[in-house]
Order: sequence, then structure tokens, then C-alpha cells
Amino acid sequence: MSVRKLGLLLGLAVVPLASCTSAGPGGPADPNPSSVPSRAAARATGAPLGEPDPPATVCMPYRGHPITFTGATFAVSGTSPVTIENVRFRGLSGLKVSGSFIVRHASTSVGYWPVYPPPRTQLQHSGVDWRSEVSVRGARLPSSAAGDSYDLVLGLTATDAAAKYDGLDIAYVADGRQYTYTATLAAKLETPPRTCT
Repeated sequence: MSVRKLGLLLGLAVVPLASCTSAGPGGPADPNPSSVPSRAAARATGAPLGEPDPPATVCMPYRGHPITFTGATFAVSGTSPVTIENVRFRGLSGLKVSGSFIVRHASTSVGYWPVYPPPRTQLQHSGVDWRSEVSVRGARLPSSAAGDSYDLVLGLTATDAAAKYDGLDIAYVADGRQYTYTATLAAKLETPPRTCT
């Protein structure tokens, strides 16, 4: 499923990278990822994590505490596990990372929440396998079972009224070869009175 379709199902506005529109009021269940199918699919490109979706931006209101933002969703193809070496933010400005992890899920992504960590009680029947949760750096991810994907989940805190990043470069190793997965989903956080427009 494309990131645009995921965002529409979440009730978020997901638009081309050059622009940004509102993510809604941001209540505890708004957006509600517990009803959202995963967008990930490993594409046949030769790279174990496949290729990302076209560039898009999700804008969320920021209310003074960390928010949950799923920065990348991917499947591991092939028979060998991948090991995440590091993650680099592109165009990071006015943001700090309050936490991060990778988790496996079946039909539903962790998605986007106005709090961090995400509310597990609301995601307990979503297909997210919390037993698989691992720290990002050094994470060893087995091949995805049919229909399974991984989310790279971020806790983001705004340090400026206009906070954003443009995407992620995820460096990883598989079968002794180094790769970079270029995640093209961008984040923008707006602190009132600024709004996502």
C-alpha cells in the first residue's frame, strides 16, 4: 500500500514532499493507526529492503510533548537477515529524537500518534508484535513472513516552532554487503499558533 493511501486511511494529509497539509486535531485516537493496513512491500530490486514509496510529507500539530512518527515501513526480502548499522536524518531542523525502535507487524502499521511511546493498549489487536521490538542501531531483522513488515518508529520532540526532517537514510548489511535504504517520507511538526496548511 502506498504512503499516500496509508495517510488517507489514517485521516492524515499526505502530500508531495514540497508541501504539507494538516494532520487533523491530533486527539488520542486521531489519527487511529489501529485500523490502518500496512503500506510496505519488498519490491524486486535486488536490495533486501526494496525501494521506498514516492516522496511525501506528513504534517502533525505539536502540543509540547513527544509524538510518535513511523519514519519508514519496509519488508525484508530474501532468506538472510539484515542488520541496521545506523540511521541518518536528511534536512533535520528544530527536532530532537526522544526515542526510537523497530517492530514487526502484520496487517497494521504503528502509524502516527500525538504521544510517544505509542499507546500499546489501542494497538494490542492491530497485528503489531511487541515481542519483536528492538533498538534501531544494531537491530538484526529476519526475513519477513508473507504479509509481515517492519516499522522504524520515532519519538520526535520539537525544539522550534517549525520543526521538520526531509527523510531517512538507513544503512544496513545483508550477506556481507552494505546497502542504504532511502526513506522518502518527511515529517513536519507545527506548534500553535502555527498550523499545518
